[in-house]
Amino acid sequence: MADLEIVVNEIRKLRPVTIVVGVLLVAMALGGAFLPVGPREAAWVPYGKWAMLASVLGLGIWLLRTGLRRPEDHPAVVLMRDTPERIVWFYLELVKKNGHPSATRLHLCTDGGKNVVAPLPLGPDGERRGLALARAVAPRASSGFGPELVAQFKREPASMRRS
Repeated sequence: MADLEIVVNEIRKLRPVTIVVGVLLVAMALGGAFLPVGPREAAWVPYGKWAMLASVLGLGIWLLRTGLRRPEDHPAVVLMRDTPERIVWFYLELVKKNGHPSATRLHLCTDGGKNVVAPLPLGPDGERRGLALARAVAPRASSGFGPELVAQFKREPASMRRS
């Protein structure tokens, strides 16, 4: 589908940042392994240090794997390309930082209760094209966002599909 390119291109834009942050976290964790723990520290300090370093290393490796994955293998792209009939509900989310829009996301909710997030270009054009894509791949899915839709999705995800 040519329309999936809007999501694939946005994922491609995010890849370099994801890879760089992953490499930095792995380097920090490995470098932190060489920091000494003083002999007068409490008994739990070495364990806390290693637990923190393991968490940072795990996050770094996860980010590296995510960044190195082909954009065409992103879960949202695979869902829309291979099994769009599983999408029962979709909605847009505008992410704001310090009061300013920083990202647009398309949430694709499946009949199995999963929520898969697809990045979209920031701005009205990205929103319009993202909604048009979701409507094209999942014409029977509900759209929009509200507390009643969230409750319905939590109760019975498959009931979100329109006839």
